[in-house]
Amino acid sequence: MRIKNLLWLFAWLLFLAGSCKHQQTGSSSGSSQLPALLTYEVKGCAEMTESKLKSEPQRISEPEIPEVLSVTVTGDSLIYSRSVVHLCCRKVKLTSEQNTSSITITEDWRGIGCKCRCNSQIHAAVVSLKPGAYRVFIVMMGTDPADSQMQLPRDTTWRGEVQVK
Repeated sequence: MRIKNLLWLFAWLLFLAGSCKHQQTGSSSGSSQLPALLTYEVKGCAEMTESKLKSEPQRISEPEIPEVLSVTVTGDSLIYSRSVVHLCCRKVKLTSEQNTSSITITEDWRGIGCKCRCNSQIHAAVVSLKPGAYRVFIVMMGTDPADSQMQLPRDTTWRGEVQVK
């Protein structure tokens, strides 16, 4: 069973690396910052594709999925997954920052929220990490769903430690 799960996770990582449209290298704002390669995919109504930005929101036609957040390590990669229920018309972009002992993944939510709710799934991988212990922070930020000119404060929604071997 464990081998089957590892094979599934490896296949998912290969799919994610090959199909992702969003790639970014982390910014370097000082000598302690290291480049981090973040690859991510958003499925659902928070997806920021040209067709999604112009289309009508997809209201939930089935029961809402439970909100689930997962942070794991596979090989030299940190894997982040989250299922989220949110206001329609909101879009999300992910960024990452890394230094020698910590990794921060930030979800930046934008747009005025419509009067409906929808589901989205977020999957991200920070790859090519050096072996060692890392503190991981998952942070939410963005604009107020009722006033896109008002910036919401940063909110750390998850923190923990992982070991990359």
